[in-house]
Order: sequence, then C-alpha cells, then structure tokens
Amino acid sequence: MEVKAFFDAPTFTLTYVVWDEESRDAVVIDSVLNYDPIASQTSTESLDELSDYVRQNGLRVHHVLETHAHADHLSGAQMLRKRFDAKTGIGEGITAVQETFKAVFGFGNELAVDGSQFDKLIADGEVRERLYTLPDETRVFPGHDYMPAGRELAYETTIAKSKAENPHLRADTALEDFVRLRTARDRELEAPRLLYQSVQFNINGGRLPRAEANGIRYFKLPVNMRNPTDEIGEPSR
Repeated sequence: MEVKAFFDAPTFTLTYVVWDEESRDAVVIDSVLNYDPIASQTSTESLDELSDYVRQNGLRVHHVLETHAHADHLSGAQMLRKRFDAKTGIGEGITAVQETFKAVFGFGNELAVDGSQFDKLIADGEVRERLYTLPDETRVFPGHDYMPAGRELAYETTIAKSKAENPHLRADTALEDFVRLRTARDRELEAPRLLYQSVQFNINGGRLPRAEANGIRYFKLPVNMRNPTDEIGEPSR
C-alpha cells in the first residue's frame, strides 16, 4: 500500500492519496479546493497538483473521502469526483452536522439534511473497530500538522506511539480526564479562519450555494453570533 501526502500550508491540511501498487486502485482523503477569503475566490492549485500525481502514476481513483465536515478548508471532493468519475463518501454523522448548521445559517429547504449530497455514508465500524484496537504497528496519518514551535512537517506515526505519547489521548487516559482537557483547551482556541465559508460549503458535499438572481453565489456569514449586539453593534443587554 502506497501513501502520498500533499500539504496545504495556508490551512495546515494534509491530503492523502492511498493506492495499491499492483492494481493502481486509489482513494483520495480530505482534498482541498483553494480559497482566498479576502478576494472570496476559489482556485484549483492543490487539486491540479494532486490530479497530476494521479495521472502520472496511472491511478484509478474510486472514492474521494472526507473524514469530517472540515471547518478550516473547502473540500475539493466534487472537482475530483468529476475529474476521475469517482464516488464521494463521508461518515453517516454528517446528518447531525447538517442539522446543526442548517439552523445556524438559516437555511431552508435548499439544504437536505439526509447526507444525500454524498454518494456513500460510511457507518461507524463498517470496516474496522476503533483506532486503539488496531495492531500497534498500524501506520497513522493525521489530517493536519500545525508545526508547533516551528518544527518541520511531520505526518506519520503508529498506533503504539499514539497510545504511549499522544498528549490528548493515550491508551491509559480516562474519559473524564480527556473531557476536562478538551473542554479547557477548546475555550482557548480561536474559531478557524474559514469556519463559516468552509462548513456551509462542506455540508453541501463540496458545492457552492446556488447562484442568486444576479448570477452571483454568496456565502452567509453570521455577525456577532457568540456575543449578540443590536443593529449598530451595541452589545445586547
């Protein structure tokens, strides 16, 4: 089994092409459609680089998979689906995410919340059990690397190393300790830079909103949602 990683520096995202050397069958995991939030413009540099690799190696991409509805980058799943006649897939929990953000963005019937935007909804445990039940030598590839303290890019570990050294969840970490750590940590984290654009794009299967009457497509961006104000920005009492 061969694994090729592509790193998108602006979003710290790792995309993987996983393929069999003999059959040339492949899947793509967590692809990136580039997006400039200042110009509000998409582009395909990352997808073009990945597509070139697929073609140069004679790979047959069968599935374009998403590990979750990303809050930090736009998915390139639909572009790759079209380029390689592949199927898209995501975990069946996407329906709960769609329900949540349909309310946040005030979407009406234009957003289905049954996961029908994807070709396949993958059930928990459909192929294998939980990560830490896998053999210790199993290779693990994370979806992001933020390169803390300026260290070099690193994107491969093992189940054994994760169980022993993962700062958030070791094999001996108690549930209450994990919940306490994540609750405290999440309070300190800023919202992802592309949160609102990414989520509404990705819960729609990697598709932009429908064009308005003027032919332009728009993202919805909630304002002061966490700290409500009145119409001139005065904090609500």
